[in-house]
Amino acid sequence: MLDAPAHVHLAPMAVLSLDDRVTQFEATSLGSAFGQRGALRCTGPCLTARSPCLTVACALQLAILRPAPILVWRHSLERIRPRHLSTIVFATLAIVGCVSTVSSASAGTRALAPGDHTFNLRVQGIQRSFILHVPPGAAAAKRPLVLVYHGSRASAQGTIGVTNFVGESNRNGELVAFLQGVNDHWNEYSGVFGGGGINDVTYTLDVIRVIEAKVPFDHARIVAAGFSNGALMVESLGCQLTKTIAMVVPVEGQLTTSMVKRCRPARAISVYEIHGTADATIAYGGGGPLGALSAPKSAAKWASYDHCATRPATSKPNRGVEITTYTKCRGSVEVVLRTIIGGVHRWTPGIGEIVAAAFPWSKPAR
Repeated sequence: MLDAPAHVHLAPMAVLSLDDRVTQFEATSLGSAFGQRGALRCTGPCLTARSPCLTVACALQLAILRPAPILVWRHSLERIRPRHLSTIVFATLAIVGCVSTVSSASAGTRALAPGDHTFNLRVQGIQRSFILHVPPGAAAAKRPLVLVYHGSRASAQGTIGVTNFVGESNRNGELVAFLQGVNDHWNEYSGVFGGGGINDVTYTLDVIRVIEAKVPFDHARIVAAGFSNGALMVESLGCQLTKTIAMVVPVEGQLTTSMVKRCRPARAISVYEIHGTADATIAYGGGGPLGALSAPKSAAKWASYDHCATRPATSKPNRGVEITTYTKCRGSVEVVLRTIIGGVHRWTPGIGEIVAAAFPWSKPAR
């Protein structure tokens, strides 16, 4: 057997193969599979944001917890004879390569109970957190994941109370993560908020990695929705994470001139902008200290990034709303501007329902 690092004390005959995903299964199932009493549970540093670290850390922790048979998880649990030890590669202990770690009061991957779960993780040496809402019903691998970004001086917890994302999640089955900015702000690269070396794009990617280790969802159905400073954040994500996020929903916050200078989306992305004409904080007409584009110009800019038809269609579903839609875009995406006549600077009432209805995969192909 290959030697472990000096600070790690392995119990005899307790090794996991590197491709084991032990934290995806109930600890009690592992215990019962080998006739052991009690549960083998991975906690603390074992739960990491990156898969290779998750695997190795669990192997180390299980080895430290108690002597156990040698385990390999491929398609089933099986015992390995001692003479096969040489076939188990255990040298690549990549724990030092992890950027983020996570802990949660909710134990067991892919077995989270319905409700809200708070996770803590370290990103670039900074303690961060987020709240994940799991809807009732059986876990579905094809369900969407909605990432929600609060406004400036607001919070993840407060956003739960002022939006209906949770109610829609319980009805439709999507996962919803409420992310938390450092000091209640997002570094969205407008040059006004955030800063201080905070990288909220990296934080977003780490949050997704944490969630994927806990519950199943469809990686092709990730949506980012944000309000105000959070809207600017999801605009920035639309520029930088098009290979990860399928749609962004900025509410009362549009592209800024500083963002446009470096926005180079790797591929087309669906955009559903929402803005009120009476917003006195980030004006519908743009400008101000942010150097924001007007809401119509922001939508048109996204349409140009997505190579959509230059002439949008307009409709008025009711007296207070005007919808501008750019179609015939690359990748079958859409760019939509929802103008709220007389709307002010707040989360749009019924935002959860609006976002769910705007999911690009819920619409017929054009």
